[in-house]
Amino acid sequence: MLRVVLPAIPNAPHPGLLALLTKAIRADGLPAQVVTSHEAPQQDLVLLTGWNGLNGMDADAANADRILRADLEKRGIPYQVLYGLEQECLAQALQIIRSKLAAALPGEVPHNGDAREATLSRGMPWIWSCEKCSDPQCEHQLLGRLLADRGKGTTPAIEPSP
Repeated sequence: MLRVVLPAIPNAPHPGLLALLTKAIRADGLPAQVVTSHEAPQQDLVLLTGWNGLNGMDADAANADRILRADLEKRGIPYQVLYGLEQECLAQALQIIRSKLAAALPGEVPHNGDAREATLSRGMPWIWSCEKCSDPQCEHQLLGRLLADRGKGTTPAIEPSP
């Protein structure tokens, strides 16, 4: 059973994501369990929601998010960040969970094509991402470039870091 941590941060983006993710995991029959505490003794995957300017993360939630990320990094616990609207974050989370399960249980979990079809059949958009999109270093570099270019009034080319 894959233990997925989706930390509960008050006033964070997408408060309904936990319930949606739990429901989707059950509906798809995936051997995964979602918990909210990153202090759990066993955690196979930690998912965080990223602030993207559209989801209105307030100052308290942003501070709690910074503290949580610092704690995870200090303890050497990797995490992946979900971006977008709630349904997009759900699709990303399911993709990540399926990928992790497929690596651990070859042949027992639908491959990405099947996951894509299952997601589309539920009326949700499919979000494809590279292997670097949840890398905190890549995230910081991308955000830095976007903020720097925002002041110049230009639109940067978005490329993952090497």
